[in-house]
Parts: sequence; structure tokens; C-alpha cells
Amino acid sequence: MPRQSRKPREMHLCRVAVSRVVDLGPSLRRITFTGSALEHLPYAGPDQRVKLLFAADSSKLPDVEGPFSAPRFMGLWAGSAFRGIAMRTYTIRHHRPSDHEVDIDFALHGPVGLASKFATEAEVGDEMTIYGPVSDYVAPPEGAWILIGGDDTAAPAIAAILESLPRDAVGKAFVEVGDSGDVQSIEAPAGVEVTWLDREGAPTATSLHLRNAVCGTAIPEGPRWVWLAGESSVVTSIRRYLVNDRGVDRRQISFTGYWKHGKFGV
Repeated sequence: MPRQSRKPREMHLCRVAVSRVVDLGPSLRRITFTGSALEHLPYAGPDQRVKLLFAADSSKLPDVEGPFSAPRFMGLWAGSAFRGIAMRTYTIRHHRPSDHEVDIDFALHGPVGLASKFATEAEVGDEMTIYGPVSDYVAPPEGAWILIGGDDTAAPAIAAILESLPRDAVGKAFVEVGDSGDVQSIEAPAGVEVTWLDREGAPTATSLHLRNAVCGTAIPEGPRWVWLAGESSVVTSIRRYLVNDRGVDRRQISFTGYWKHGKFGV
């Protein structure tokens, strides 16, 4: 399948500050970041990811902005220049270049991990640096039946993908969230049925909601396009089942482990 995302030749460093904090539900929080360099942040694809650079002392954050190649960034990351800085990966939900803003949605797990702690305690004016974006997105072939599944951490990417699909697309999407109050409105094509799965506060990694919903779906013959993201062991097991038990060609499946149970890197 041909790559169709507009992948930038260089990624960018952008110094940003929190400008708004909005709760989307009991377990989801949207934080809007603003910074002049965001006007020039390239578009990589609907599931575009950025690195969030955190520092307890904001003076430790990089003092450069603009285009910044990956080798140069990794060179800095490996050296003393980034000492005292931590990094996590998140998906951009909205990018408004003319307003110098990006929205990033955080799944709240309480103050148990660096990013979750930041999101739980975020206040207007808090500073960080954004680096990216990157995307591995390959658009579905014309006429392919679509199957999408993910948990809270994948909800921003799923929403952006659904909104980017051709309006005549057909298929199903499943999004598992921690509470029914986390359900959001998504402008999906009329032919793509979106189902929100409420695990009612149960731990994501032990929940069978997403696994049962995706694996129990009737999958038509013909061209298919599957996109899965979320807790690593969950999406891996779903992919394995679709390939081994349902006969889906592994080349038709894109899957990404956004996080791993027991490792609070979020």
C-alpha cells in the first residue's frame, strides 16, 4: 500500500506553554499549547505523533526552535544538553497553525507517570517543548472495508483518522474508554459505525471489551484495512487473532503499542 501522508523532511522543535485545560470526561483531558513556532509545525498525517519534553526547571528546556533533524535531535538527547529532561510521545488532536496552537488529549491515570502527572496538575503558563511530528499512517486503499480499534490513549488518533477518511468509507470503529462520560462526538463517515466501549473504571490491560468487540466483528471478504493502537499486549493479541483465526492478511493491519501495562510511561 503506498504511503500517502505528507511526511515532512525535517521535524521541528517548538517551545510552548499551556493556554487552556478542558476536561473531556472523567478520564480524558485536553490541553491546548501555544507557541509562535507552531505556525510552522509540518503536517505528517492524521495520527501524527510528537515528543513532549518535560523539565521540572523550564530553563533546562532547549532554547532553539524551528526545523531540527532527527539525527541532530538524537545527538542532543544523548548528550549533557538534555540532562534533567524527560520525554514522552503523544498524538496531536488538532493543530491550528494560524492560531499557533495544538490540542493534545491525555488519558488520566492519576499522578503515577510523568505525563499523566503533568496532565493532572497542568496550569495555564506551564512550559514544555514539542518535537515532531512523525506518522506511519498509510491511508486505506480505495474501496477497502475499514476496521479500527483502540483504547483511551488511541482515541485522539482514531478521531483524526475517522475525520480524514473519504465520506463514502464503510466499516467499524471501536474505542474503549474508562467511563461513559469520556464518549466524544466524532465526524466519522456515515458508513463507518463508531462504538464506544465503557470498561466502567476497570484497568485497561485486564479489560476484554476492546478485544471481544474487535474479534467478534463480522469481517467481509475483499479488500480490508485494519488500524489498531493501545496497550501493547492487547493490540498484539487482537492482531494475532485476526491473522491466525480470521484469515486477515497481516499486510492489511497497522498496529501500534502506545503503552505497556506496568510501565507508566504515559
